[in-house]
Amino acid sequence: MKHVQPFFSLFLLLLPIALLAQPQYFSTSLHATRQGKITFYSAENGGFENLTGVPIEDIGCLKCHPAQKADGTPVDPATYSPDCYDCHVTPGDTPAESVCLGCHGREKTAQMKLQLPDVHRDELNMTCVDCHTSGDVHGDGTAYTSMLEPGAIDADCENCHQDIPQNPEHQQHRENIHCSTCHTQTVIACYNCHFNSMLDAHVKRAYKPIHGFMLIGVRSKDQKIHPVGFQSLYYRTPDGRDTTFYTIGPVYVHNVVRQGRTCSDCHANENVQTYNATGELVIARWDATEKRLVTIQGIVPVPEDWQTAFKLDFLNYTGRLDTSFTDPNQWAYVETGPDAAQNPGYVIPLNATQMQHLSTVVQINPEEPPNITERFVLHQNFPNPFNNRTRIDFELPRAESVTLTVYSPLGEALFTLIDHQRLPAGTHSIFFESRNLPSGVYLYRLSTPSFSTIRKMVLLK
Repeated sequence: MKHVQPFFSLFLLLLPIALLAQPQYFSTSLHATRQGKITFYSAENGGFENLTGVPIEDIGCLKCHPAQKADGTPVDPATYSPDCYDCHVTPGDTPAESVCLGCHGREKTAQMKLQLPDVHRDELNMTCVDCHTSGDVHGDGTAYTSMLEPGAIDADCENCHQDIPQNPEHQQHRENIHCSTCHTQTVIACYNCHFNSMLDAHVKRAYKPIHGFMLIGVRSKDQKIHPVGFQSLYYRTPDGRDTTFYTIGPVYVHNVVRQGRTCSDCHANENVQTYNATGELVIARWDATEKRLVTIQGIVPVPEDWQTAFKLDFLNYTGRLDTSFTDPNQWAYVETGPDAAQNPGYVIPLNATQMQHLSTVVQINPEEPPNITERFVLHQNFPNPFNNRTRIDFELPRAESVTLTVYSPLGEALFTLIDHQRLPAGTHSIFFESRNLPSGVYLYRLSTPSFSTIRKMVLLK
């Protein structure tokens, strides 16, 4: 990163000039028009308006404003309209990061509430304006419909990181996977935003921020696999109906780390195996016994049938709406949903070929030459007995089409962990999650066109 530092120094020296370079475009910028909100909410784009029937002009989103101008002057909501002084004490100065976080709540939650690490912020003392250009903030003269539209945002990893290290991961994935997919720890979502609170009291209220997971799909503007986030909402209609909704988009918060993901984080991970076995991915589940929401963890694929595959539970807030305080005991499970799911087109779901690649077992030590065995070997799972999770290793003397299946003691096929996938010679590994299986003895079978064998494993919960 040393070669990048002079660039940042020069960038900071020229920043005041850059901020003044395009002020004539501000009226068409997303900061001024709030068009991104309109795009996602509008009925014609499949947005939440279809369920609420409430026009966005009646919500207050387009008049959303900071509590005060950058110099501390109070804002009058009745006369407010976006201008330079929302962010600048003097036009051309460098805005404080607190000003950016005042509106960008997802990033504020990541930094302030969850305290997620970020190498740029923690080690290099970088702030928002070190990456985001004047065009990102003030616009470039084009009236974009969303920050996710091609051309709307200039900031990207490769603007600075052009000479990335040469390693097998970069060589294999650089052309089709965006840097953030491997180097961002998590996406976050303010789960279950309560829309009635916004309408009735102009109070933002969600059940809680959730993190520790990352949806992945293809970002349409560059055709690369990219982190995908979502926003979920609940609304009780005037006639008393519970309605629920969520939308997806290629977004993430800034929690970038130097060490990228390992192969097993994505390939044939628990979520991929669950989807292959059941056709479902439970994103959020209400635990009625413990009265809490349990959310999915790890890398989560966005398959072509995501609208039916994703399962989400929703809650209604039954406490007072006219206060920002949220009582955790005032959330009630809703027996519906989601009623609608939206993808405005910025995410392309993973196709069958991509899902097959993601389902393929990756060698344990991909950077080392494979240890070629002279015979087929199916090893005993480890640990055994196991509680919830165990690893199954096997060896192939040559490339073969492989199937690995878990059976009940009576011979009923329960899960197909590998389904007729051609794997290279060498040692391979896959993890098996017991999910809702009861304690007992189970069988797992490795089969190829020229070999088949079975072993037992013991699940103890």
